[in-house]
Amino acid sequence: MIQLKIPFPNFRYTNSPELSYWSYRIIQKENPSGIHTYGIYVVDYDIEGNFLRHAKKPIGDMFESVKELKEDIERLKGSVDREVLKYQN
Repeated sequence: MIQLKIPFPNFRYTNSPELSYWSYRIIQKENPSGIHTYGIYVVDYDIEGNFLRHAKKPIGDMFESVKELKEDIERLKGSVDREVLKYQN
């Protein structure tokens, strides 16, 4: 049997003392113009699964509907099975 003590005595905390994990989530943002946009953001949670914060910027483009975002994700998924190209300057 393994028993863990929290806080972990040998764990070196970097930026903050909270233990957490992250995931990608769709977030709706209301812009000053009143238009809502949607994007995928990194979201942090504490060890108990409570929301801590989300990134200030999405990982990609913003869209005006969840449907448009999902369509773009489907297009992106198609790139995984294709040949990897080399970056061109």
